[in-house]
Amino acid sequence: PSVSKARNLLVSTIAKFPLRAMSGDTVLDSKAQPSFLYRTDTNVTPYERMAWTVDDLIFHGFSLWRVVRGAGDSPKGGPILSAEWVPREKWAIKPDTNVGNRLYIDDEPIDDLSQVILFNSPFEGLLTIASKTLKGARDLDAAWVGRARNPIPLIELHVTDDSELEPDEIKAF
Repeated sequence: PSVSKARNLLVSTIAKFPLRAMSGDTVLDSKAQPSFLYRTDTNVTPYERMAWTVDDLIFHGFSLWRVVRGAGDSPKGGPILSAEWVPREKWAIKPDTNVGNRLYIDDEPIDDLSQVILFNSPFEGLLTIASKTLKGARDLDAAWVGRARNPIPLIELHVTDDSELEPDEIKAF
């Protein structure tokens, strides 16, 4: 519950702020803002895209967007036209004997890295640095739920003498 509360607070706070393009320390005029920052070409809204990105950064330490670029003279292509968040289970960085490490999305190698944006968190992610703590918290949560569903008496009461109570003693007791 504490991880969930912190995650929900961070994601809902950060994701609501719109992305803005900058030139140096100055935010570009609203007319000069690239459209991919405030809209998407899919059914995932910019808020959801950013929420999932923050979620990835909290838990995995990385997040990935696939981008579509316009025409341009740069080797990387032109400006970004659209950006789509890629779920963590759909991509991986794997060793490749020819090029070192290679990015794969849906098991397809991505050779043109200008078609993606990799966000790198300043820490490794909770699933890496706190896996034992998270598993312990999950186990503790399951234990108390199980105990509440199937209560076991903490003490057993036994009659220790051989005498039996009379009916009027039973009523009084």
